[in-house]
Amino acid sequence: MKKENGENRNYVLDSSAFLALFEDEDGADTVQELLEKGVRGEIIVFASFVTFTEVFYITFRERGEEEAKKRIRLMHRLTITTVESSQELGLIAGRLKRQPTKSLSPTHGLPLQRFFMMQPSCIKTRNSSSWKMRSKP
Repeated sequence: MKKENGENRNYVLDSSAFLALFEDEDGADTVQELLEKGVRGEIIVFASFVTFTEVFYITFRERGEEEAKKRIRLMHRLTITTVESSQELGLIAGRLKRQPTKSLSPTHGLPLQRFFMMQPSCIKTRNSSSWKMRSKP
């Protein structure tokens, strides 16, 4: 885990974080703050390639293809590091996905945390009412 002055420098955002930002839901301010810190170089923000897939298909389903494409274009312009799949991340994600309650995005976000020794991660499910910073499992 990378820390500077006792603060975490690495964060993983999942699809629910981006959807909260786009929909101006609870937690959008937290996501915006993290992204702004990323622009200033104070922290490093990561997102799994799966996050892009989930934002696209959820938005497509709820708001149509044009809005989905717009959001993906915006995500590509953000100061985030997109982590593509690898054999090692895929195997870790597969182990987590074997649990039927896990959606695909967290099964890639958590391996990113483990792979890069990141902690905490900004996580929110769209059905939960509060944001929390979750420590590495």
